[in-house]
This record gives sequence, C-alpha cells and structure tokens, in this order.
Amino acid sequence: MYVDDCITGQDTREEAREDIFMSRHAKNVMKEAGMEMRKWISNDTVLMAHWAAEGFDTHPMDASIRLATNKTKVLGIPLPILDDCLTLDTKELPQLDHLRIPRLVLDSTNDEVSFDLIEIHIFCDASKLAYWSSSLRERQDNPSDFLSRGFSVDTLISNNKWWSGPAFLRTNELPETVSACPELNEVDYLPEQKSKDSKEHTVLTLNFNQTFFDHLLSRINRFLTIVRVLSFLYRFLFNIRNPTNKKMRPLTSDEMEEEEIYLMKQVQLSSFYTEIRAMQNGSDICNKSKILNLSPFLDDKGIIRVGGRLKHSRLLYSSKYPILLPVKSKLTEIIVKYYHEKYFHLGPQHLLYQVRLKYWPIHGRNICRKVVHNCVICFKFNPKICFEKVGDVPKQRIPPDKVFNSTGIYLCRPFFIKNKYQRKGPEIKVYVCIFICLVTKAIHLEIISDLTSQALIAAWKRFISRRGKCHKIFSDNGTNMIGANREIKALSKLVRDREECLFAFFVEEGIEWSFIPPRNPNWGGLWEANIKSLKYHFKRVAGNSKFSYEELLTSITQIEALLNFRPLTPLSSDVDDWRF
Repeated sequence: MYVDDCITGQDTREEAREDIFMSRHAKNVMKEAGMEMRKWISNDTVLMAHWAAEGFDTHPMDASIRLATNKTKVLGIPLPILDDCLTLDTKELPQLDHLRIPRLVLDSTNDEVSFDLIEIHIFCDASKLAYWSSSLRERQDNPSDFLSRGFSVDTLISNNKWWSGPAFLRTNELPETVSACPELNEVDYLPEQKSKDSKEHTVLTLNFNQTFFDHLLSRINRFLTIVRVLSFLYRFLFNIRNPTNKKMRPLTSDEMEEEEIYLMKQVQLSSFYTEIRAMQNGSDICNKSKILNLSPFLDDKGIIRVGGRLKHSRLLYSSKYPILLPVKSKLTEIIVKYYHEKYFHLGPQHLLYQVRLKYWPIHGRNICRKVVHNCVICFKFNPKICFEKVGDVPKQRIPPDKVFNSTGIYLCRPFFIKNKYQRKGPEIKVYVCIFICLVTKAIHLEIISDLTSQALIAAWKRFISRRGKCHKIFSDNGTNMIGANREIKALSKLVRDREECLFAFFVEEGIEWSFIPPRNPNWGGLWEANIKSLKYHFKRVAGNSKFSYEELLTSITQIEALLNFRPLTPLSSDVDDWRF
C-alpha cells in the first residue's frame, strides 16, 4: 500500500523537539495496521539525527552542501530543506524559443546516397462533389476488398492488384471518376508556419427565409391583434390604390373576417401544401397524409375544412365543417389561447369544446392542455389539494327527473360593487345566489342585495318565473334560509285559512324545503363544487377589480351560460361523432 507524504510542523524548533513523541506514535499506529513508517524529514538537524538513530530514512542534512543539491519535492515542486521555501528553476525557459523539431532527418554530407521515390495514394469517400459513387469504379479496383471477400493464398500471391495496386496507379493516369487533391500550401495550414500578423475571422452564415406571416406571428401573440393589424394593412393598400374612395371608418366585421381567412390560408399552405395542391387538381390525397381520416375538403374560399356526416344537421356551417389547423403552427396555439382567455380561462376539456365549434386543431387535446398549463393566471389559482374519500350519492340525484324539479340553493361570498356615477363612492356589498338542479347539474344565478329572507324570496320568485316550478329545495342551515322557509309556511297557512281553492292550488304546486345537517357542508357538495366553478372563472377575469352592478350582472350571466354549456362527457377525436 502506498501512502502519500504528510506535511506538518511547529512554530519554533523547541516546540518541534518537544513533540518528538509524535513520530513514535505515528510509527506505532502504522505498525498496528501492518505498515511500516519509513522516512521523516525536517529542516532541524537535531530531529533528523534522532530519526536516523531510530532507523528512519532521512536526507543528508549537512550545512556545507549547496541548497541546489539538498532538495526534496512537495506535491511535485522542489523544496530546499534548509531554507524551507518553494523554488522554481527558470534558467532553461529562454531555450524554448530556439527549440526546433525537424520533420526529416537526413545526412546532408552524404550526397551519393540515392532514395527510391515512394508515392502514397489515399482514397476517401469525399471528392470535390462529395459523391461516393465517383471515388472508385464499382469498387472493383480496391485491393483492400480482396481479404474481406475471402481469397485463397495462391490466388492472393498471383494477384497483381494486391501487390501493385490498380492499373491507373502504374500509368499515372487517374480515371475520370477520381479527382486529385489540390496541392496545399504548408504556410497556410501549418500553425508553426503561419505569420503572427495574420488574423482569423469566423463568419456564421444562416439561410433564413422568414416570411412576413412568420415575422408577424413572432412579434404578436394575440389573435385579435394579428387580425386587426392585417386589416389595417389591407385598408392602407386599398386607400393607396383608391385615393378617391378611401375607407376611414372603424374596422368592420367583414374586413376582419377577410383577414382571418387570409391567416387560415397561410397557415394551411405552410403545413398542407401537398394536400392543397392535390385537392385543387381534383386528385386524391396521398394515403400517408395525416389528415386523410378527417375527410378534408376545400370550401369556396380555398380553406381546408374537416368533413363528416353532419351535413343535414341544423348546426352552423362552421360547426359542421370546422377549419383545420396544423399541430406545429404557432397560430394554432395563439387561437387556443385566445379562446382560453375569452371564455374565462376554461379547463382543457371545455376549452377544446369551444374551439371545435369553429376550428379543428390536430392533437387539439394536447394543445389545450399545454395552453392551460402555461397560463400564469390558472397556475396561481390551481394549487395542489388533498383528496378525501367521498360518501355515497344522495338518492335525490340518481333517478331521472325534470330540470330543476329538485333544486339546491346556496349563497356564495359577498361581492363588492361600485357606483359607476361616483369615482370615490362607498362600495356596496351584494351576494350571488346559486340554484342548481340536483339531477342535471344545470345552474341558475341570481344577484341579491342582502342576506334577508325577503331578498331570498324575491330571488326565488325570479328563478321560478324563468325556470319553472320546483317541488323540492335543499339548502344549508343559514338563518336566511330558515327565515324564508318560515315565511313560506306562514304564507301557506294564511292562504289555507282564507280561501280553500287557493290552498288546494298551493298544495298542488307547493314546495318541500329540506335542510342538510348542521355544520356538515360536505352534504352540500354539489352546490359547493359549482360555487368553485363560478369563482374559478370570475377570479381569473375580475381579479381585484371592482365592477358596477351592470358589469357584475353581465359577468355572472356569461359564467352561467358557460357552466350550462360545458360538456358532460369527454370529447372524441372522431369527426363523425355527435359533439353537440
């Protein structure tokens, strides 16, 4: 076993001599491990003499000896023992400037010695044109192939190509398919022959063919902005060509629709050029095309649309035959992002449904997931949650029934609105009451001004006026809910006492109000989940902004339409499946 040297010391010679037992202790420790301590060295002659007496190998320490000859090495660097300092020899460094390594060593005095001229021919697969087929004629003149093909010894001995090479080497005439390497100037290629004044320049060239369409997508990532920019550019060209009939009014829907068609044509032309040319020529699409199973066709405006079997449905033309979008186009991601922000930051499933009402992105599910995953606002409002074991589904939610026949009511947290006619007026607190069908999960949202029973009854009247009568209502044990139930019962009793016919009608159209157990919000998981969906969209759009009453009512109504329009089952990628 080899053990490297250990370097230690003391501040004074007296302390070092007092710690002489350290060497003995180290010797005993190494001896117990079966290893022998061999040498010690120091710049103190007394210690060196003591170690030499105990049998250690030491360097001679005579002061009369020159320092240059009395050295040891520490980490490969010479160390003069007496001076105890590191030194470096630099006297031979200037000789490196005169170092020469000859490439050919010959005796120049012997001029009578003659040498045979030896030619070395090297063949490679890179000629001037870099064609392997032009390097050798069918590889029949290559002598190195004889051994790999298995020749006998007798055949190999009598083979002239093996011993002398191809015939054109003996005639010094290269065939037409072989090009000679141009002569090289050693001054240009040998580093030691280059001039110190010469400078090297590295130039990087790129073949960059970026169109205006690509440049526009790289600068703008909002779909409506791209359409508006193109619309204004087209209007600018139109006004230049028609100075007497200039368009000066705001952009119209027809102008923006024309530029949207231009965008679709450009993105499809860059990804489906072969398919478009085949359909324009009336021929069939290649069987290896990735869009063949989508039954694509060109409409009257030259846009590829997805076919299907929904020709006789009452859907819009854009819904029956959506526009095809490629998977690797940046415009596809921009359009999906536009729908994601437009419809209150929908999730991947609902987002794909909204996009497919007009467009059909290839691998649309993955694109929607990517857009939602990269959305910063959705990331902030989507923390990791714990999952608990849920109970059984209540019996009121299982049998099929009329919409809103069994309804759940819940009031979510207050919203603060502002007076649009006052800049610094007081904020007003309002609440959103959610009515949810326990069977179909359809919802109805109402805004109430306070938590009184009268406000809740007024919201209930507006609800039944729009959605129809309901027979069973379920809610939590809020004081306003209990108060409303008490007033409904009092009203029923008043009608019952005064007029029998009205009481009979009220009994037939009466409402059964049930409450979940106190302090058990998990029993109302259905309306709690829809409150979460309501807040999901509202927070991402409103943030910390304060709405007026009209703005809040508009936003709540839009969210209600979105929640009632969400798909109940996963969407299929088959164009023939019924999606609506």
